Amino acid sequence: MRPLYLFLPSTLRRHLRRPSTYALCGALLSLITGTVTYRLLDQAAAGAARYGDPIRVAVARRTIVAGSTVEAGDVEMRDLPSRAVPPGALRSRSIGRPVRHNVATGRVLIEDDLGAAGASGTAAALPAGTVALAVPTPTGSLRLSAGDHVDLIEIPTDGDVPEVTGTEDDTTTSGTALAGSPVAGILTRDAVVVAVDDDSITVGVDDLDAARVAAAVAHGSVVPVLRGSP
Repeated sequence: MRPLYLFLPSTLRRHLRRPSTYALCGALLSLITGTVTYRLLDQAAAGAARYGDPIRVAVARRTIVAGSTVEAGDVEMRDLPSRAVPPGALRSRSIGRPVRHNVATGRVLIEDDLGAAGASGTAAALPAGTVALAVPTPTGSLRLSAGDHVDLIEIPTDGDVPEVTGTEDDTTTSGTALAGSPVAGILTRDAVVVAVDDDSITVGVDDLDAARVAAAVAHGSVVPVLRGSP
């Protein structure tokens, strides 16, 4: 196929071969390139002024489960506008640190999401003011996952109903009796599940309720009741 310039008139082709013509075309190309570059830089500056300068932060590539530790494939570093970065955002991938609660895919990790380096995942997942207790889950029990919130109810195994602690009108706190049923009461409310094994769950129990829950586990039958999402 013949080059396109060969279809041009010979006079025009001679003009295009002149050094002055090449210089003029080069100058025009430089001017256009400079103008476009300036416009792009100006738009970038306007975007930075509106949304803030980019900041490199750690973002979850997949859901990270409470009680686990951060692995290499869990997070990636992304540049986000500063106005889109939450306070306490992590500036590194933090591999190996334990996770306190479930972190959804695509969310920026913050310092409060993770426990101290070297701590176990179970300890890191415990809310402040709670202690961990294992509650047996016999075959056929409710299927639970780390991060679920449960109430713990004591059902005596000997048919006797122990005395319920608390006042008669206490209907929202620990020790609430369930009228008309052989139930000692709700031992603790809104306990978070921090680990799940084949035959037990580990829950974070308010430290004021820990002794009562431990005694119920040792002498009775404790049933976890799943709470819905708020």
